[in-house]
Amino acid sequence: AWPLSLFLETKWKRVLLAGLLFGCLLLTFSRGGYLICAVQLLLLFLQNRRHIDWSAVLMTGLTALLLFIGAQSLRSNSFTVPSLLERLTWSDAGGTLPLEERLTFWREALQLGQQRPLFGFGPQSFVFASQPLQTEVFATADDPHNYFLKLVAERGWIAALLFLGLCVMAIIQGRRLNVHPLLTIALLGV
Repeated sequence: AWPLSLFLETKWKRVLLAGLLFGCLLLTFSRGGYLICAVQLLLLFLQNRRHIDWSAVLMTGLTALLLFIGAQSLRSNSFTVPSLLERLTWSDAGGTLPLEERLTFWREALQLGQQRPLFGFGPQSFVFASQPLQTEVFATADDPHNYFLKLVAERGWIAALLFLGLCVMAIIQGRRLNVHPLLTIALLGV
């Protein structure tokens, strides 16, 4: 959603809204969200590197950082709060999935896709269908933490490839219709 903030009419409204959205993104601790945001920012930089207002970038970053630090400070009054670095490096003990477990879930989703390639196991079935494939006691998840692989396991390869094709077509059509590049970049975040 943050690229849409760039369409606001005044610099300070753009800075405030983008800073708020980036601050909220930081508070999600979503490594996938961070990765998509980094790709979007890289694409934005490559398309507009000559026209970047660095003071607005700095103010947006400071706004996001202040929101993140303030919210974490308030939260730490009542709860143990892992650091952002611990979350990014998979080293916190607070309920995150280790990288090995996530890779296991991805392999399980692919195995489920091989077992029922056409239509999958049905909606919201990953947690149940993957149980026979599990080798560790508490290695369960509601989904494989990858939307494409979730579609493969629950809806089958046909649906997953149709979804991927729809995403590619939307990007191609946006370029063909000369849609503003920021909207294309926002679509990549979906």
